[in-house]
Amino acid sequence: MLDLFLIIVLVSLPFVFVLAGLPWIHHDQASFLHQRAPRLLGILFLAALASCSPSINRGPTTPGRARENVHPVSLPHHALSPTPPALQSSDWPTYHHDNSRTGYLPNEPDPNQLKPAWQPVPLSTILCRGTVDPLGITGTPVYDPGSGLVFAVAEVTGPEHLLVGVDVNTGKLRVRRSVDVPALVPPRIYMQRPALALSHGMVYMAFGSSAPDCGQYHGTIVASQTDGQGPLLSYQVPSEDQAGIWGPSGPAIDNQGKVYVSTGDDESITGKWDLSNAVLRLSPTLQLEDSFAPPNWRLQDTGNQDLGSEGPALLPDGLVFIAGKSGDGYLLHANALGGIGGQAATVKVCYGLAMGGVASAASNVFVPCSDGLRRVLDPPGAALKVDWHTSEQINLPPIVGGHTVYSLDPDGILYALDSDTGLVRAKVSLGVAVPHFATPTLSRGRIFVGTMVGVSAVTLAWP
Repeated sequence: MLDLFLIIVLVSLPFVFVLAGLPWIHHDQASFLHQRAPRLLGILFLAALASCSPSINRGPTTPGRARENVHPVSLPHHALSPTPPALQSSDWPTYHHDNSRTGYLPNEPDPNQLKPAWQPVPLSTILCRGTVDPLGITGTPVYDPGSGLVFAVAEVTGPEHLLVGVDVNTGKLRVRRSVDVPALVPPRIYMQRPALALSHGMVYMAFGSSAPDCGQYHGTIVASQTDGQGPLLSYQVPSEDQAGIWGPSGPAIDNQGKVYVSTGDDESITGKWDLSNAVLRLSPTLQLEDSFAPPNWRLQDTGNQDLGSEGPALLPDGLVFIAGKSGDGYLLHANALGGIGGQAATVKVCYGLAMGGVASAASNVFVPCSDGLRRVLDPPGAALKVDWHTSEQINLPPIVGGHTVYSLDPDGILYALDSDTGLVRAKVSLGVAVPHFATPTLSRGRIFVGTMVGVSAVTLAWP
């Protein structure tokens, strides 16, 4: 498992400007990571994916939602590892720990100190330096304890988007299929930035674009069975243009398998609302069920105030929280998102941009704002209230362990904050800058952070 953790993280690092955070880590391997750095050259296996492109049978497209007739390439079948590792409470298998995107481990101790632990070999020493390019893995992978596979989407030469499933015990490639459904044509203008999600035997992958001037695109989400078989499912936002699904935290999924995503703006919209700048609820098979847009959606659309700059977060009691570039935060009812202006509550959270992924613990939501991290309270009665906020430089997506909030500044300083007051318990410099949207991963007393040159680990400590 450990070698694959390094493979997935470090293959992604050349594209750290969109890397959301470390994908997952299993607690009983974390302490040995520094001993296995010489095996980092195993990352080269993904480069081989570019050398063989599968043929695709492209079926017809249906507006809004399509069930695509895209078949996986045939690979020699290998039996899966007989005993995939069972998840422990301290494991971190997906972005911000779980499908609700809480980023919360309730039983972690609260530190008085943060101490550097180790840093793997820099990319430059394994000939992976070079300029940033959109080819590669830019969405946080996800681990499936049922199959023992780690799933990632790689953009390879062609260009082509490939879903790969790698055996966590052996490192063998078990699943490999193109996910370029007809809705993602031409593939070169689409980018798979959001974290992957997994639910009920399906992997969910969302797409936007690397830049508006790449061409006319539409926010799209694609789903594949974890065994790599059967048709791909997809939903495409029926926007005039854009409305990308690009927030780093990716889709949130509830216990019934319903999928929640946020869409970006459509700056050139000329007609009625086209599901841009929105929160959408989709069925497990990606049929549109419900939607929400701010009452001033047109102003936000044309003013580059993406609601989709953050992914939705699922809260207790059937509530959903979302904030975007406008700085406004919205509380929604999951079973009735409300359409245009149908929020249960709203509050001005940021006096800058809200971007990345929030963390939540019970009725507390921790929101990364460009002008400083904020705690938002969800008191009884479907309301929102902004509580404390930090200094401006602590502004990257947070996580929570016990009663401590962990967040970074762009210069690579990791902060441990009291979750009740926002006061700094401890801080430590990683000695290197971190990428945009970088978020920590927490497991058994260690914090892991993807940086501009590799992976850093920090130990929670007490005097």
